Amino acid sequence: MNLHWILSVTALAFVYGVAADIYSFHAAEHIAYSIAVLNSAPDSAVFFQIIAPITYEWVALGQGTQMAGSNIFVIYSSSPNNDNVTLSPRAGIGHIMPEYNAEAQVHLLDGSGISDGYMTANVRCDSCLSRPLDRWIWAAKRGNPIGSTDETILLPQHDLYGRQSVDLANATITNLNTSNPFADYNGSAATADAISSSGSAPSTAVLIAHGTLMSASFLILFPAFAISLHIIPSAKTVPRIHAPLQLSTLCIVIAGFALGIYLAVTTDQLATYHAIIGFITISSLMLFQPASGLIQHTHFRRTGGKSSFALLHRWLGRTMLVLGIINGGLGIRLVGIGEPGNPTSLVIIHSAIAGVSSIVYIVILAIKPAAASKASEAAMMSPQIAPRSGKDVELRPVNPQ
Repeated sequence: MNLHWILSVTALAFVYGVAADIYSFHAAEHIAYSIAVLNSAPDSAVFFQIIAPITYEWVALGQGTQMAGSNIFVIYSSSPNNDNVTLSPRAGIGHIMPEYNAEAQVHLLDGSGISDGYMTANVRCDSCLSRPLDRWIWAAKRGNPIGSTDETILLPQHDLYGRQSVDLANATITNLNTSNPFADYNGSAATADAISSSGSAPSTAVLIAHGTLMSASFLILFPAFAISLHIIPSAKTVPRIHAPLQLSTLCIVIAGFALGIYLAVTTDQLATYHAIIGFITISSLMLFQPASGLIQHTHFRRTGGKSSFALLHRWLGRTMLVLGIINGGLGIRLVGIGEPGNPTSLVIIHSAIAGVSSIVYIVILAIKPAAASKASEAAMMSPQIAPRSGKDVELRPVNPQ
């Protein structure tokens, strides 16, 4: 009896020790991750284990809070026979698939492979200690096994992802086999109570729609309809062209803004510069731009003069237009386009259109300010129609200055 009790206590102590050295969590549908950190120089390293069914094309674990700038490790089946796994280290860039990272110092340990329909990767990473160790991300793609040993293979976009905070107090190696902490460890059996945030991947179509609506509005529509006052000096320019078309563009922007909020929430990027500037720009346009224009219109009809709202309407519009163009560039950077190893065509197109639009806008402002002023005043004032030669009519201001 005493011997049984001693053996039980010893076994319990061993299990507790293992649990204290390895932090494990379940992700989704039988995907399990385990992390252990060895912080004793000169043999410091990060160890992790990935376990997932072969019903997934690939499964990944990464260091960071989002794809951009993260250190990502992807595993997938290495052969059509599904008897081994390939480990592919990758560098996260943005909302595009991570690129192969040849500088990562990682290798598979004993116990890695495919057995009973599950992929297992026991990994040692010697280059992971340079990154924060308490914030991790994961992702997975459902589908048929890939069956390739090519570490640079092009992978399809994930359809599951999540984030996980790691308690380093429970992930620091103190009494395990430091050459392979997962030699006798099964993370899938010890993670029932772990918690992780997850969700489905946002559609690429949503990202494209957001970028298209915003770029078209700030690079082309807003500037074109703003200078309509300068190139069409008519009393009807404001009520029939400028105001309705700018309001229509604002509606397009609001639709793009809604898509942007969805993307920011689903990818946890509400705190990025792009999202913050977007909130400021669109909120200002929605709340102040139409209102200031309407107040100035009412004031001018009543007094024949300009109020402070005229200046507010003009310069707020111009300022938000510049911010919107700049923020478009930040959005392109956020998704990783233009970064080393990625296509730069969209950066060039955005910059070219922004440059041409800005030059045309400034030139027209410089050469036709008087015509714009006359058109605005004529549109803001109530017209009086007087007969001329029995047929012709002439528009004259009620309160001429």
